[in-house]
Amino acid sequence: MDSAGDIRLLVAVATELEAAPFGSLFPDAGLGAGGLALRKGEPGGVSAGLLVTGIGMVNAALALSANLAVLNPEAVIFSGVGGGYPDSGISVRDVAVATSETYGELGVLTAEGWSPANVIGVPVLLRDGREYFNEFSIPDELVERARHAAAGSVESSGAQVAAGVFVTVSQVSGTRARGRELFARFGGVCENMEGAAAAHVCAALGVPFMEIRGISNLVEDRDRASWDLEGAAERAAHAVARLISQWLRPWGS
Repeated sequence: MDSAGDIRLLVAVATELEAAPFGSLFPDAGLGAGGLALRKGEPGGVSAGLLVTGIGMVNAALALSANLAVLNPEAVIFSGVGGGYPDSGISVRDVAVATSETYGELGVLTAEGWSPANVIGVPVLLRDGREYFNEFSIPDELVERARHAAAGSVESSGAQVAAGVFVTVSQVSGTRARGRELFARFGGVCENMEGAAAAHVCAALGVPFMEIRGISNLVEDRDRASWDLEGAAERAAHAVARLISQWLRPWGS
């Protein structure tokens, strides 16, 4: 794997904690565009890269914008951990697969309450005649491929796989009331701090996007003693590794 643009799949995570469970799958350590950690490997015989973007929407967008230009992968898979909305029925150490990514705070706040960005009337992205405001949907086939891989990765663990809306926020929601508010607004499965920006960049550049996260905590009154960051990151990594290993198989076979 000698050149920059020789990978089929790019896995992106925000932190080294979320990268660690991939371990020996990406043995070739190096630097990507912008001096970011980029490891390469061939898990399951598929050439792939693992990029650590840094936390938050700006870091995710900068990292992907710079590296997609030189890597030219067939698809991006964002991975890592997320906070699950209790009202969705998800639990800590379950695995969530995104059916869409949503900017959870972009919009207009008035005395009557919050409204999404389409109220402003200016899309955040216009591509191929389509206007994007808060939501970036993921094609059903990609969702099903990710869900199938995730289900296979947890089948002996007792964990569930939930496919649904992911919500991206600028601040971690540290109260049950805020979690209920966001769940009522979007019907989301979980929240994170990077996904919508990553999906936005991929939509702008025409790169297929998927997202798989392990649930590290529930969005409730903040209690770090109940969290499992490492376990959730490991669950997500196992699901992503299985997805990569199945990538070259004809889907549905």
